Amino acid sequence: MRCGVLGSCGMRLEAPAPLCPLTVTIHNPSQAEQLARELAWCVEKLELGLKMQRPTPKQKEQALGAIRTLRSQRTPLPRKRQLMRSLFGDYRAQIEAEWREALQALRTAAHSAQVQPVGEAARKKSRRVCRLRPEGRSKGTLDTRDEEFRFNFF
Repeated sequence: MRCGVLGSCGMRLEAPAPLCPLTVTIHNPSQAEQLARELAWCVEKLELGLKMQRPTPKQKEQALGAIRTLRSQRTPLPRKRQLMRSLFGDYRAQIEAEWREALQALRTAAHSAQVQPVGEAARKKSRRVCRLRPEGRSKGTLDTRDEEFRFNFF
């Protein structure tokens, strides 16, 4: 698809599609991945809202229509972005804030996690037998014969 532009001499010049303001294409794979993440986040929020809240029939219909529009391959990208902005406001800032909160929660969980050795009383009380492995023995050696493996069905 090309857009016509009038040059200084009055002749019609053809501009390639990426320069056209009406045509939007994604050139960078990271942009496509970011768009996919943004769409997935918005769809997830809409579906979560349908499950957790008690929407009115009108709200439910609007949410389902928005989900259908966002998942559609035929819907143009500007329309999807417009819909996401109208539903969630600054959705990119919300995604970033949610990501930061999750990262902070993971960091605090990693710092607070502690491994404590099992005491002697707990080992004796347990039904499982816990034995220390001898140092000289390797972990994964099996006694194998030098024969070729064959199925013996008959």
